[in-house]
Amino acid sequence: MRLNVADAFAALVGAEEPEQLQSALDAARPYVRTVPALGKEVVAARERLEKMKEEARASEKARHVEEHSMLYTASHIERVTSETTTEQPEEMSPELPPEYHCPITQEPMLDPVATADGQVYERSAIQQWLTLNSTSPLTGQQLEHTMLLPIIALRSAIQRALHSGT
Repeated sequence: MRLNVADAFAALVGAEEPEQLQSALDAARPYVRTVPALGKEVVAARERLEKMKEEARASEKARHVEEHSMLYTASHIERVTSETTTEQPEEMSPELPPEYHCPITQEPMLDPVATADGQVYERSAIQQWLTLNSTSPLTGQQLEHTMLLPIIALRSAIQRALHSGT
């Protein structure tokens, strides 16, 4: 019996993957009542297993957010490209600094707003994003809130640049 208890204890301590940890918990179950130290290790192992599962869910959610962002951007670019039938004259599409463009749509922002993490987007693009997500499209991090703060100075600068052609 000592060998089996020792093996169960070693498996609990050494498990690095959720599947290994679950197997070790199952193997230790018969010995928990008779070996108090093993009971403490089981409690710690259950907490580690829950943490592993939470990290896996967070990682999966971040991957989903990134995929959704790429799909949204690709579909938006495809829609804009298909709607544009002729090239505009050079004076109609001035070269603007990258910070004047929305990171979601890649178009000049007409109504720039900031999210809780300080990132700036075109209002309509981020509003659409926030209908399906509560994370930042750029970082994938959870936003503390979904209120949008207008960036009036940036809007004015973009408008001046668009009207002046530079």
